[in-house]
Amino acid sequence: MTWATRVAVLGVVAIAACASAASAGAAPLGLGLGPAMMPATAERVLVLRRDGDAVRLLERGRVVQRPAARPGRPLEIAGTAADDTLRIDFAGGNPVPDGLVFDGGDEAGGRGDGLELVGGRFGRATVTFTPDRPGHGHDGVVVLDGTRIAFRDLEPLVLAGTAANLVVNLPQGDGANQTVLENDAGSQPTMSQLRSANASFETTAFTHPTSSLTINLGDDDAENLTVGDDSVGIPIFVNGGSGANTLTFADGETLAGGQFDGAGGSADRISYADHSTAASVDLGANAGLSASLGAEQEVPATSSTATGFATITYDNRTKLFDINVSVTGLAPAAVTGFHIHTAPVGVNGPVQVDFSAAALTPSGDGFTYAESDRALPAALEAALLGGGAYLNIHTAANPVARSAVSCWPARASSTSRAAPPARAGSRTSST
Repeated sequence: MTWATRVAVLGVVAIAACASAASAGAAPLGLGLGPAMMPATAERVLVLRRDGDAVRLLERGRVVQRPAARPGRPLEIAGTAADDTLRIDFAGGNPVPDGLVFDGGDEAGGRGDGLELVGGRFGRATVTFTPDRPGHGHDGVVVLDGTRIAFRDLEPLVLAGTAANLVVNLPQGDGANQTVLENDAGSQPTMSQLRSANASFETTAFTHPTSSLTINLGDDDAENLTVGDDSVGIPIFVNGGSGANTLTFADGETLAGGQFDGAGGSADRISYADHSTAASVDLGANAGLSASLGAEQEVPATSSTATGFATITYDNRTKLFDINVSVTGLAPAAVTGFHIHTAPVGVNGPVQVDFSAAALTPSGDGFTYAESDRALPAALEAALLGGGAYLNIHTAANPVARSAVSCWPARASSTSRAAPPARAGSRTSST
């Protein structure tokens, strides 16, 4: 866009734009944040707010511009070579009902050009980041209940108003967003921030929403989110794209009753590797697990010829599971123990669920066993769904047997470890 005229007003340059195709012959009003009373290398903070029917732009408490209302045309503000911060204050009403475009411009090398949206209450706030332009800062759009605020060449973004629901759309088409949800830089108890470890989008601090936080990771080949702060206190919903999505929890952190939707990614993962205590996982759909039993999966392997097959159907809402086991080559009378154990692959682990007192039903030269609505210990859920549990059937000849497995292994008589289980749906997976 070319600018037709520049008029100095209290040290701030008011810029009247030439005609723009975007508004049928009339361009948005533009305010260039010129030299004013400060050198171009200094940090500058300007506040845009509504006082009754008037909208005012202030610097250090002094009115420097009174932009007139131009219905249907967004206000456009351009920064200088200084580190400019534009603070839009909604406490007295919406000062930009027709929208706003803020171009931070060049920076002095300090904190960068910032946009702060403070005050006001909103039903829905949506932040959408777009891929960076070479040689520029970050771009994107904030929509507050229909009011559109676009930004270009930005560094910090602060959302200090109160929204019931906050949605953050991370950029797509620029590679993986190595996203971290953490406490904000000021460690304020009512605020958190989203940060990109590889600087693919603007660090965004926000007041905790009152109903929900939704983070859409993007649709690149690999998207990662580390949850290092769940103090938002409301459910966190994380949506992946078609690539490989990884959700990692810092020690003790959760989604606070929210959900991770892998969206059909080919290798979606949930990692609790940093947890020092047992974790509970809700996959968002009932899990169906299956395992083949064989002596070669024992640790150490045995010469037993018994084989079998087992399935578990787990209801993540009730925390109950159904189990069905079919074994051949092993008589019920030879069974001395029948358990679910936990341990990494290749290691023998402790008993977590004991079926030893159950009645086994003879079938041919083996037996079957079925049970419904068995309670799953809370500490076992992550292991069962994440590859750290196995089924073992003990005999006097092989009293200590163990196997390793991808999701939950199984064995008979020194039976066996299973192939990876079939899961209901492909929304999420765990590690």
